[in-house]
Amino acid sequence: MQDHSDHLDYQQAEQKKALLIAMFHGGTVSRATRVQNAPFRVTVKGDSATVPAGLIHEMSQERLLRKQDYPDRLFYMLSEKGRELARGIVASEKQGAKEFRARL
Repeated sequence: MQDHSDHLDYQQAEQKKALLIAMFHGGTVSRATRVQNAPFRVTVKGDSATVPAGLIHEMSQERLLRKQDYPDRLFYMLSEKGRELARGIVASEKQGAKEFRARL
């Protein structure tokens, strides 16, 4: 049996990176509290998608997200640490795009 842990680590890192970028651009993560096992949803500019609960939990443990409780929903926002990390990711993505265009 093959060990796919490197691929899974890469996939999770890419999911985390994408979520940080989405939240940096105004996205929110929420979850209904009155529905058992409700999925986490990320919403950005009217579009939404399901987010793995494990990813949200891990990012909260790393203090990249902070939770806000409301009567019927949980909301997760970027913490200052998460915002700084996302800012660095966005800057490096822009720099990489500029370098790519310069090579064309």
